[in-house]
Amino acid sequence: MITAFSEQAALTEDEFLKREYGIRIQYGCQIVDLLRENAANLIIIVSPNPSFWYPVLKSRPDKTVIFFLVGNETYDPALFNALNGLPSLAHVFIYNLPTKIRVVSKVFALFGDLIDSMPIKKLSDFSACLRDFKTSFHLKMKFNACRLDYKHSRLPQGYSNAFVHGLIDLGVIPHDNNDSLVSNTKIRNTNIGLDKIKRVIFVGQQTNRRRKNVVAYFSQFEENIIISKATGFGGTTYDGDITYTRLLFDSWFNLIPPGFFNNSNHRYTESCIAGSIPLILSHNSIDHSENYNWTNSLGNLTGHSMRLIYREIKTFSSKELRDLQLEIREKDFMQIMASVSVFKGLIEHFTL
Repeated sequence: MITAFSEQAALTEDEFLKREYGIRIQYGCQIVDLLRENAANLIIIVSPNPSFWYPVLKSRPDKTVIFFLVGNETYDPALFNALNGLPSLAHVFIYNLPTKIRVVSKVFALFGDLIDSMPIKKLSDFSACLRDFKTSFHLKMKFNACRLDYKHSRLPQGYSNAFVHGLIDLGVIPHDNNDSLVSNTKIRNTNIGLDKIKRVIFVGQQTNRRRKNVVAYFSQFEENIIISKATGFGGTTYDGDITYTRLLFDSWFNLIPPGFFNNSNHRYTESCIAGSIPLILSHNSIDHSENYNWTNSLGNLTGHSMRLIYREIKTFSSKELRDLQLEIREKDFMQIMASVSVFKGLIEHFTL
């Protein structure tokens, strides 16, 4: 295990970084601790707050720091730009990396929002869709304000701490090891190809208008299991409820409805690990940035509406669904393994 430092008390990425990258995070680290660190050593920092680490980043020798910039679901340009002009940085892994935004994605995201908001009974329903569309233009402005003048790469979403603890309590993985979930052949071989009992499951909070509309739509069908939780469901902490994890292994689809801002979610990789298909929009109402969501292959209109996505895939045979599971899983895992390979290459280069 390689030690990384964070000023935070806890991070959602803890288990993911530990199991896939071999990084163990030392929490509550103070600046003075790293200022005493030997200049010849490589330092790894995991933080959503680059400015906190300026005394270290500005005093370290060239290319002796690897920075994992996590969080930033609102895509604040100041956080991305805060790492410019720092020779000490060897590489930055960025969670929610700013990317390009295609105009066609913005247009069809609006159409998809309107379809998922049906029936539109009041003018306020239509206005809400337009309001999200208007808000989405701010994201392009944010991306245009980002200047990433340092070597960087995308940090995949991965899986949450809560999911890992759910797997342990469910008996899927032992509690006394830190093995990778991506390369775990026992999990991979066990869960792919099973005949699933349930159709669509969702366990979580209804946090915004679009999510409420999507959850309400899937709640209409008896074959689906929709469990709304007011509190207690999050990625960083685990409340001891294994319902979400258990249902993932029994269900064909894991509903990943839109969040407040970005269109990415830990549930995507968690679905792949459990052999479920992540039911996610190509782009949500506000976030139209490039991504690796498998629904991009369904076409511009279908991929931007949960109703149309469900209509498309609910007719698939069991074999077609199993093939889709495998395809999605392999593409997602390849992204994670590619990122891990970059990290290991940096470590090896520094130790030569």
